[in-house]
Amino acid sequence: MERRILRRESLLLGDSITQYGFSTEAATAPGWVSILADEFIRKVDIINRGYSGYNTRKVRAILPIVLGENRREKLLFSTLCLGANDAAPLDDTPLCSGVPVGEYEDNMVEIAQELLQISDNLVIIAPPPVDADGSMAMGRTMDNTRQYAEAAERVAKKLGVLFVNAFADLQSEAQWEKDMLIDGVHLTGKGNTSLAKAVLKALAVKGITPEDIAWDLPGWRDLCRENPAASLTRDHCEKLGCRNTLDTLGPLK
Repeated sequence: MERRILRRESLLLGDSITQYGFSTEAATAPGWVSILADEFIRKVDIINRGYSGYNTRKVRAILPIVLGENRREKLLFSTLCLGANDAAPLDDTPLCSGVPVGEYEDNMVEIAQELLQISDNLVIIAPPPVDADGSMAMGRTMDNTRQYAEAAERVAKKLGVLFVNAFADLQSEAQWEKDMLIDGVHLTGKGNTSLAKAVLKALAVKGITPEDIAWDLPGWRDLCRENPAASLTRDHCEKLGCRNTLDTLGPLK
């Protein structure tokens, strides 16, 4: 039997800000990726490809692996959130994750263009602000991180894609250093919620909202009790606005 595409997919590419987006720890939950997954449940499968500690140089190197997965349908949307590590202090140590802002911008263009090859829509997310006094700041500063956030915005404008200015948005609270960040770099539950809302708002500009996307299959009340399969005909599913049907191997168009 030919493989059915049950739902559209989205791919979220980034560093620890994305990887930890599925966090269930009390101080950081709900993660922003978890919020998106919940909002689009039964409609879009959210794929987390966050790699803690990675900068744009390293992500660019793994792109052939990460984006080389077999897909029969373009992604509904992707997000790209990098820069928190690129903005770390530059030095000659092997573990240095800092990348010059010029190279960062070039890398972001390359990565974004690759994502656009497999995605109908792309959201570029600026690196969040940093609290220099936080335990994980490790020399990061607001002034330096701002340069990377501005570079991310330039890339979004150059490519004509959606942009979320997490650097500015997460400073909306008077005590943002403590309210939005848990350790000077990573997000609290409140910070994650703020980011999720911003991403959802950006997607809505392109008409991508949970309300506008059909469920993959009917709700349980819409299935015949004695013969559920009888409720999965094309005519019935079309009336309900559902994506899949037993009448065809593929999804409804």
